[in-house]
Amino acid sequence: MSDATGIPSSTLGNYEKDKNVDMSLGNLLTLADFYHVSTDCPLPESCCNH
Repeated sequence: MSDATGIPSSTLGNYEKDKNVDMSLGNLLTLADFYHVSTDCPLPESCCNH
C-alpha cells in the first residue's frame, strides 16, 4: 500500500496500530482517494453530531 499511496510504510503502520498520530491533511486525502471514500466526515466521534 505504501507504493500505491506514497505514504511511508512506517506511517501507515502507526495509523493501523491506532497510535495517537496526527494524520496530515495530505495523507488523509491520499487514503480517502485510495479507498474511494469521502473526507466529509472522517471521524465517527465528530461526525454529523449536531
